[in-house]
Amino acid sequence: YQLRNLKPVQIYFRLRKRIRPVSLPVCEESARYLAPPGLWVPPVKMPHRRVSANRFLILGQEKALSLPAAWQDRALGKKWLMELHTFNFLEGRSGTDEIDLIHNWIDNNTDCSGPGWHPYMTSQRISNWLKWGLSGGAPDSAVCGSIAQQLRYLLQVLFYDELDHKLFNNGKALVFAGLCLDHVDAGSWLKRGMALTQRFSRELVGDDGGYIGLSPMYHCTLLNDMLDVANLLQTFRQPVPDDLVRAITSATRWLTCMCHPDGQIALFNDAAFTVAPEPKQLHDYARRLGFPVAPAPENSLQHLDASGFVRIASGGAVALLDIGRIGPDHFPSHGHADTFTFELSLNGQRLFVDTGLSTYEHLPARLWERGTAAHNTVQVDGRNSSDVWQLFKVGRRARISGLTVQASGAECRVSATHDGYCRVLRPLLHRREWRVSDGELRITDCLTGKGEQHEAKVAFHLHPDIIARQRQANLFSLETSSGAKLAELELWSGLQVSVSDYDYHPEFGKSIRATRITGNTSGCLPMEFSSRLSWLS
Repeated sequence: YQLRNLKPVQIYFRLRKRIRPVSLPVCEESARYLAPPGLWVPPVKMPHRRVSANRFLILGQEKALSLPAAWQDRALGKKWLMELHTFNFLEGRSGTDEIDLIHNWIDNNTDCSGPGWHPYMTSQRISNWLKWGLSGGAPDSAVCGSIAQQLRYLLQVLFYDELDHKLFNNGKALVFAGLCLDHVDAGSWLKRGMALTQRFSRELVGDDGGYIGLSPMYHCTLLNDMLDVANLLQTFRQPVPDDLVRAITSATRWLTCMCHPDGQIALFNDAAFTVAPEPKQLHDYARRLGFPVAPAPENSLQHLDASGFVRIASGGAVALLDIGRIGPDHFPSHGHADTFTFELSLNGQRLFVDTGLSTYEHLPARLWERGTAAHNTVQVDGRNSSDVWQLFKVGRRARISGLTVQASGAECRVSATHDGYCRVLRPLLHRREWRVSDGELRITDCLTGKGEQHEAKVAFHLHPDIIARQRQANLFSLETSSGAKLAELELWSGLQVSVSDYDYHPEFGKSIRATRITGNTSGCLPMEFSSRLSWLS
């Protein structure tokens, strides 16, 4: 099922990788660094730091390393090790610490089968070394020669596997090298890089401004890459293509809509904090480059129809609803089986949350975090609403129909149906409706199909700062840790309600105990139940 959704170019490049060996070109030192004619605008500082000579803060985890052995140390964790190889932690200084670390990498990563040679990590590293030079560093002939070598390697392995943000990043590296290096191939690098960045600024940013991979985290990553390319072109007094300008402008607007009042992203699909730049940093960066940034909408309904998200702001509440696909058919790899999940903040405090993302390792936790039970939606017979498996695989997936998005006076109503359970429980449809009015959110779930016996579970995952006090069998007072009451949650009396702990993962490798309220019911179809959240508007 996954294979038949791939595009021909993806199949071609995946087959080519299997049958065509990749070689590492000889390192040459004929390249030299070119100082730009214009002013390089300070970019976003990534959430990674080199704390001291051998200590690094990456993905919110500080670790002491023994270099050069650490470059190949897979015990550090797949994602952490890959981020180490990107050099996202470089500061714009010309001191010996930075250049010595770069030379250490060059001398000890001569095997292109190592973890540092993934096409995405390679292109990030190239861009970061050159951004370091633009920010005050001093790339010498060894650094420039290594960049030329890495580029010739990268051109053999451009990441057409998924046609996602990684390929834009490959193009970004080519643009940076084409402008920043004096090399015989610089012109061809620039031409190829501009073609990739222009094409994928169109293809990866949807009509509503959202990254089509539907991960707010990777949306931030892509937006940062697009801003870096615009910054570089302006620095070298080159025109910024209209496609890139439109993509940046719409992507900043989308990001504004997909943030909570605390200024951070919703954690839909594969998303975590401390991986990509924060929204405020990106908005400030866009302003420094002359791009407009609209403020967050207030007391309104925003339908990001191409992405399948809805933002509702009503009084002190902000609800973010997921009513769309799990991801693009040809690369749903960062999608979760979370159809009809939602997050909600109240008076600036996150109340209902996605459980987050902690790992890209082959662990049970990865499957759990992608599964339906880890989200604020309905699970039927213990199954997932889309077929997620392994690390990034997706089989049959939920499809959406009957979508209604309405705002009438003080009330907003959103409803839709998905068929995700039909692949194993044919025919069974799940319809969910959200009604938001002054001081209240009412959610109604309806399961229809054959009159067989089924079990349904609706879940509400609370932020770790929220305490649930059970007042009656199906009524809870939701309070802050200081005892301030935020809201009441009432579940349909026919549900068997339970309260349990779960692990909230706002960052890679980080686990915080929090509370989950679930309601269970069983019976023949059709089956309908509702929940009501009320607060002082």
